[in-house]
Amino acid sequence: MRTLCIGLTLLLAACSSCSREPIGVATMTSDGTLILHLRAEGAGGSHGDALVQFAPDHPKFKYHLKHLGEMKPGDSKPIPPYCD
Repeated sequence: MRTLCIGLTLLLAACSSCSREPIGVATMTSDGTLILHLRAEGAGGSHGDALVQFAPDHPKFKYHLKHLGEMKPGDSKPIPPYCD
């Protein structure tokens, strides 16, 4: 789990250029779990992909839901950059 957290932190940092382009797609499953499909692209063609899930009882669930805006089960939407 520690490796995943470090990888996610690095991916989100790379995505945080504050451009207007989405950094991936978020989906909410029928049980309320958020699934984030993230992609970062860098200089020289480098890129990284991550698939991260946050169940409603996960400590970071509310943080990500607030960032995404209102979602209900079955919804999918682009993920805006994390600029904070």
